[in-house]
Amino acid sequence: MIINQIFTRSFSAVAELVGSRFLPEQCLHTLEEFIKEDVKRIVVEYPYIDKDYRDTYYNDFAKRHDEFDRNCVRLHLFRHEFDDLNDISEDSREAFQKSYAGFIVLRDTKVNTIGRSYLRPEVLQHRPSGYFTLEKCPVNLRGVELVIKAFPWMQQDGNLSRCAHVALWSTVRYYSEKYPFYAQKTLFEISDLLQSNVRKSPSSGMTIMQIAQVLRDCNFYPDLYFKDLHSPQEFHRLLYTVVESGIPYVAALQKPGREGHAVAILGHGKVSSAAETFADRTGIVDSWELVDFLIASDDNHIPYTRIERCETSVTNTGGHEYCYDNISVMVVPYYEKMFLDVNSLFRGPSYRGCLDIIENSFLNLPSDRPIVRRTFLTSSRSFKKFYAEESRCTNYRELILRREMPKFVWVVEYALAEQFDAHEFTWQILIDATAMNFLDSVFICIKDGTRMIINQPLNDSPEPFTIFTLASETETQYTNNLEVIS
Repeated sequence: MIINQIFTRSFSAVAELVGSRFLPEQCLHTLEEFIKEDVKRIVVEYPYIDKDYRDTYYNDFAKRHDEFDRNCVRLHLFRHEFDDLNDISEDSREAFQKSYAGFIVLRDTKVNTIGRSYLRPEVLQHRPSGYFTLEKCPVNLRGVELVIKAFPWMQQDGNLSRCAHVALWSTVRYYSEKYPFYAQKTLFEISDLLQSNVRKSPSSGMTIMQIAQVLRDCNFYPDLYFKDLHSPQEFHRLLYTVVESGIPYVAALQKPGREGHAVAILGHGKVSSAAETFADRTGIVDSWELVDFLIASDDNHIPYTRIERCETSVTNTGGHEYCYDNISVMVVPYYEKMFLDVNSLFRGPSYRGCLDIIENSFLNLPSDRPIVRRTFLTSSRSFKKFYAEESRCTNYRELILRREMPKFVWVVEYALAEQFDAHEFTWQILIDATAMNFLDSVFICIKDGTRMIINQPLNDSPEPFTIFTLASETETQYTNNLEVIS
């Protein structure tokens, strides 16, 4: 029989009920410290069958001499007060949905017992404000379906899974929740995909190439970006641009005197004022300079920790242990049709990126003021949907909606600093993400103030481009890739 019990915000009381097998002292302290007082009620659900733990149990823990419980405990967190389980009904679903803060699975792994968990960033202490990639996960409690929007997280068990396994699992699980194209993988399945000539349990971790191999076997087309092969500016731009595109990725961390670590990067911090930051600059400046940290899912800490841009901002409290310079490699899980990557757009030490050519050939940018450039990748479907609803210019909307586009496009917005702060832009380039490398004419269309340049001749015209006049000089900044949480 399933046991449900309501507790006020007291994880100590929960520990008395479920015992140290599921909630040992270290995990109890973690929850007490990092779950905010905003959580008013905890509903305990036991026995709970967790697909990730049950798969690990039968393939690993059941083979050991020590006894492990094959069932789990699930804790549901709510931000409003109630004292009767019968209050949770279809009639009251809307109220419970509004206050639902997520769930935590507790498993019998002896140490690091916090398993598959989905938590709203707002209920966590030391949680940064910023831009997050979050996805919906359906939850059934007493026959009532609730939905939590979060990034998947768990602790490593230290045997079958290490930090790289959890970072991979979090990333793959996010994509499988969001896109039916990607199959859902349990933690054991992630481990089992690893190609290795030595035993996989107890695990000693993964190499960078093994992380990429597992992603490839999960239907991704991964690429590796090594810090040592880029200038600091180029690498910082890469770190920001990929996550600004709504693409969570795995980052390998290396700190002097410590063993390597792996986390999933899922967002970035608040964007500073462009007008203030770039007051003494002129020409093109990039929006990544306005962001002071990335947001990570780290199995060693409660989710949504910070990775600081500057080493001087590292505090070693609340999970703030790393900075950009500690990231040695990015493992990015591209979709099959994302051919043109960030490095193809920008000027490098030995080549001229296509973006530089397009900017100089088509855009009339003022040179005496800072022009904020924001670059990101998105699907043409999402892009068209956004501007069908949000465009302030009728003929811009119509041109975008009628233009044939590939599945993915690179979008580059240019704005005066004041416009950027107001979430507007004047200039824009759309680039075919499926284009071949080293081609100059890879753009789909260009917005140059009130000029719209389409990379297609009009009827039988000898001119390679078609130019239209727009009714509005400015347009609304695209904001569909990430969720803003203050």
